[in-house]
Amino acid sequence: MELLKEIKAECQEFFNEAILRSKPVIHYKCPECNNTLKTMRPPQGEVYNDHTVCIHCWFEFIRITDGNEVRIQSIPKHKHAKQ
Repeated sequence: MELLKEIKAECQEFFNEAILRSKPVIHYKCPECNNTLKTMRPPQGEVYNDHTVCIHCWFEFIRITDGNEVRIQSIPKHKHAKQ
């Protein structure tokens, strides 16, 4: 539980400093727990596409960020092959 608190505090500090330096930050909602998350806005014409985890509920998803929009894709669940 202590590690989770440290991770949340580090994320909050990172985004607070980014905002203080006038870096563009986008707010969006976790698709699982609906808590607010943040990500950096990519430069004009670029798209960020990454695997991410919610710092509130540990839900994993794909985040696609361009301009002012964040789109979410679920990660497909694969069954393990029988050995």
